[in-house]
Amino acid sequence: MKVFLIAPPKDEEDISLFTLNDYSSKARSNQHPLGLLYLYSYLKPFHEVKIFDMNALELPISAIKDELEIFKPDLVGITQVIGKVVTVRKLAQEIKKYSSAKICLGGQNASLYPWENLQYPYFDFVISGFGQVPLKELCDALENNLDTDNINRVYTKNNCKKKIQGTFEFVNVDDFPIPDRGILPIENYQMPFAPENPCTSMITSLGCPFHCGFCASRNYKPVTLRSPENIVAEMKHIESLGIRSIMFQDELFTMNVNRIKSICSLIIKENVKLHWSVRSRANLVNMEALTLMKDAGAFNVHLGIESGTNRILGEMNKKLDIDLIEMSVNAIKNAGLKCTGSFMIGYPDETKTEILATIQFAKKLQLDVSQFYYTAPEPNTPLYCQVKTAKGLSDDIYSDFTLDPDSVDLKNNIASNLFSKEELEGFLKLAYSQTKNLYNLKENRS
Repeated sequence: MKVFLIAPPKDEEDISLFTLNDYSSKARSNQHPLGLLYLYSYLKPFHEVKIFDMNALELPISAIKDELEIFKPDLVGITQVIGKVVTVRKLAQEIKKYSSAKICLGGQNASLYPWENLQYPYFDFVISGFGQVPLKELCDALENNLDTDNINRVYTKNNCKKKIQGTFEFVNVDDFPIPDRGILPIENYQMPFAPENPCTSMITSLGCPFHCGFCASRNYKPVTLRSPENIVAEMKHIESLGIRSIMFQDELFTMNVNRIKSICSLIIKENVKLHWSVRSRANLVNMEALTLMKDAGAFNVHLGIESGTNRILGEMNKKLDIDLIEMSVNAIKNAGLKCTGSFMIGYPDETKTEILATIQFAKKLQLDVSQFYYTAPEPNTPLYCQVKTAKGLSDDIYSDFTLDPDSVDLKNNIASNLFSKEELEGFLKLAYSQTKNLYNLKENRS
């Protein structure tokens, strides 16, 4: 069975949620398609698998034709997030022009909205959640001409005939082979903020135990932690490929001090010499842990700061205040680490004075990198419930958009009831003009 896994390309139809339209092209950098690499490593003992990272290669949708003619896949797997729904559909239509391969959709959007996605004629299957096991079972069934309608977490037009509540449950990542990053050219994956490139992303845990009102991560359970031994084994593999830096994508790497000690001690024992960055919260910054992380190669801690006013932090249910945030940023810097932070503007009832206070707070903290986003309500969150009635939203605009992208103006999905999207973008531009950020960092390195 020949399986072709695709990371979709950048396209004019992409919707840039939460931030400025040019943020992805001018400020963000390419990272390995981690989900596809997990699938590849699990499938390769059983099937012939190839990954095509159209995003990193900066290829247009039309480039798929030549690859299909060369590889001649039986099954094409595409990963999809909400902002790429239209792009992925254009890609699927192009694939069907030149190939008889079945198309299987995966990723967060597919997991949550299987029925909606299956209404599009060019999608044959949707996989919900982590796809290693269901994708292998689907490939086995197709190869042997067996029924595909009874595979757990594989949806078809036959077994998903009405709208259902999709899921995205976590698994024990240690049960699966580590991603084989060596199959993709490492030079394609760079991050201007990293001390050395090439760079990659990695996860050591899944989920978050906190309950911020704007965040949908609270719905994904259970919180799952990888073992230190498995984490360090993956880091050693990464280092052996010539990759120099890792951006850990966990919601909260610093959930447990004892776990940090175990991971860092093992990194040092195994003599792993990589630079790495983690995400944390201001109330989970511990000086002992920071020192250990620095000794083990950490160079940066990213905090979800969100606001520079205590009122808005309270509205967000962040369980933080600006004094604690400032103390935590100083502790990170005193440990010899860089500190980056992200901020949200345009929360419901947030005034101009409060938005400007957040920008000033970001400047005061003297962060190494600041990121700013406008607040967009995500379904199944307290924020969405708060905004829904005021703005006349349906129960789930992401579901509506997935079913019919022309029916929803997702680009203007904002939480603010005081400012327009254009006004919020003006605040974002002001914030980026006054702080260190990935825009000017990338310019300085060019």
